[in-house]
Amino acid sequence: MRSGVVDWSGSCGNLAAAVGVFARMERLLPDQAETVRVYQANLGYRMDVTLSPADAPFDTSVPGVPGRGQKIEVKMLRPSAGDKALLPTGRPTDLIHLPSGRQIEATLLCGANPTVLVRSRDVWGADTPPVSPPGFPATQEHPSAWRVDHGLLAVVDHLRREGAQRMGIQVAAALRVAFIAPPGAYQASDGSFVEAQDVDLTASISTPGRIHHAFTGTGAVNIAAAACIPGTLVHSILAAGGQPPAGGREE
Repeated sequence: MRSGVVDWSGSCGNLAAAVGVFARMERLLPDQAETVRVYQANLGYRMDVTLSPADAPFDTSVPGVPGRGQKIEVKMLRPSAGDKALLPTGRPTDLIHLPSGRQIEATLLCGANPTVLVRSRDVWGADTPPVSPPGFPATQEHPSAWRVDHGLLAVVDHLRREGAQRMGIQVAAALRVAFIAPPGAYQASDGSFVEAQDVDLTASISTPGRIHHAFTGTGAVNIAAAACIPGTLVHSILAAGGQPPAGGREE
C-alpha cells in the first residue's frame, strides 16, 4: 500500500486467516462450515483455514497484535516458494557477506516465503533478536533501538540481496530475513513474561521497511523446516540446548 505495487511472489499467513473470515462474512461457506479450503494461487499450494464457531468468545490474543479475537487456525499443506527446492543451494548453511565485507553463516530456505536465517550475534554481537512493536522501550539488554540508529534496515536489505543472488531469485517483498538466537527470557508486547525454559529459541523476522511486530506464519514454517534438517542454524541452536529434533527430509 505504501509503494502502490502488488507483489504476487509470496504468501502471508495473516492474510490467509483473513480469507477465512471474509468467506464467512460473504456467506461463501455452507451452513455450519468452519474450515475454508483455500488455494494459494501465487505459489500453487493449499491452505486450510479453520474458524471458531460464530458464537465463540473473543479470548485469543497474539503477542504483537493488539486486542483479542476468535481463534483461527491456518494449515499450509505442503507449502513451497514456487518451483524452488526447500534448500535452494543444496546446503544447510552458506556464507554470505555483511555490508562491512565480513562473512557470516546463513541458512537459505524456500519452505514458504524465501527466507535468509542468520544468527543475531553474528550481525551485532548480541544473542537478542531485534524487535519493533509500537512503544517497545530500547534498553541495553534489548537493543531494539539498534534497528534504526545503527542501520539495521540497511543491513536487512543487503542480506536480502545477498540471499536472493545465492538462491537464484529476484529481490521481492516476499524475501525476508529472520534473526535467531538461543532461548532467553523476554517480555512479550502484550505485557506477559516468557521464561527461557519455556522456549526452544528466540527469533524475529523482517517485513518490508521494518522488523515485523509479531512473526510471520511463513517464517514460522521455514523455522520449523530448518529445525528438522541437521546442519542448519536452527538445528544447531536446538542441538546445543540438548533437544535436537529428528532429521527431516525434503519433499
